[in-house]
Amino acid sequence: APGSQGYDLSVIRIPGILQRIAWTYLVVALMCLYLPKFEEPRQAGVVGRALRLFRVYAAHWVVGLLFLAIYIAIMLGMRVP
Repeated sequence: APGSQGYDLSVIRIPGILQRIAWTYLVVALMCLYLPKFEEPRQAGVVGRALRLFRVYAAHWVVGLLFLAIYIAIMLGMRVP
């Protein structure tokens, strides 16, 4: 079709909400199983306990932010029909 970017919107099947939730659940479960958790001694204070969440799950945060960056790049880079 004129003006298309190599895909035909009439044949693209967008998964429903339950399928998207299932894929997200699978990715998060695999992250929990295979990404490392960094153990560190407990720190006193409210700030130390709050920041511990980010330090212990640093790999999880990196992967999550990577997926977010990919999603934003796709949404901003795709032409709206």
